[in-house]
Amino acid sequence: MKQTKSSGAVFVLGSYNADIVSYVSAFPKHGQTVTADSIKILPGGKGANQAIASRRLCSDTHFLVKVGNDEFGKQAKAVLESYGFAGLYLNKSHNSNTGTANIISSSHDRNNMIAIDLGANCTVTQEEIDVVEGVVRQSTVVLTQLENNLDAISQVLQLGSESGAKTILNPAPYHPKAQQLLPWVHIVTPNETEASSLSGIEVVDIESATSAAQVIQEMGAKVVIITLGSNGCLLHTHEETTHFPAYPSHVTDTSGAGDSFNGALAASLAANQSIEEAVNFANAFAACATEKLGASNMPTLEEVNTKLSNLTRNIK
Repeated sequence: MKQTKSSGAVFVLGSYNADIVSYVSAFPKHGQTVTADSIKILPGGKGANQAIASRRLCSDTHFLVKVGNDEFGKQAKAVLESYGFAGLYLNKSHNSNTGTANIISSSHDRNNMIAIDLGANCTVTQEEIDVVEGVVRQSTVVLTQLENNLDAISQVLQLGSESGAKTILNPAPYHPKAQQLLPWVHIVTPNETEASSLSGIEVVDIESATSAAQVIQEMGAKVVIITLGSNGCLLHTHEETTHFPAYPSHVTDTSGAGDSFNGALAASLAANQSIEEAVNFANAFAACATEKLGASNMPTLEEVNTKLSNLTRNIK
């Protein structure tokens, strides 16, 4: 189903990281040094990526983020302001650096290895959240990840849950205490690795993903969506379990694919799409995102609708 501009509000609590990306022909082995084909410094962070994806589709997207008092922080301000968020709540830490992510991207298999320093992302205060409490309570969808301090994440999820918003937790990067957040979560969106860690069931195929989703749902989340990379995603509700195959794409860069999915999912739900419609659209949005270079380089609504239309014509 084609998507249109969203009408509800999306609130994102999340991270900003400066992505330092080294492009290599193949990953180095243990103890090996390889020469990078090129290096780029790009805007990133799961929160920023997801907020940007939502903003592509939903003009009423709000983003709370924290950076350091450094050059990367200045770059973050310029980048984020350029997207025209309905509300950008950019806080600054004077004691911690802006988050960074060191990414090695392989041109051989289009996969990535990532090491992050969250820095200022983990210093969000209760007072900073109090400032946006009214915005959170008025939002249709509240989306967060695990690249901020857990007390801040918990506070935002509780506010969203209490006000009747659809709360989405992307439990990445995985943290053992993620399970404690699930009672305030409407939708949880782990990938295979995160679902394995949460459930204790190794996710290797659709059958094991279904078993893991059932266990995770019993922990408190109402809906479980497990993203499966090239195998698409699995939607598990109290009523049924549905597998959505991946949309075909000419993969350029898989970094940010999960983030693009989450941002598009939030915007689609804010547009009052059903969960099935939202997942299908987010699946196509993520496929389009992998065709672009850079984790925060998100597709347009027109590009995604074209992919959906082309697939429909191919099926006919």
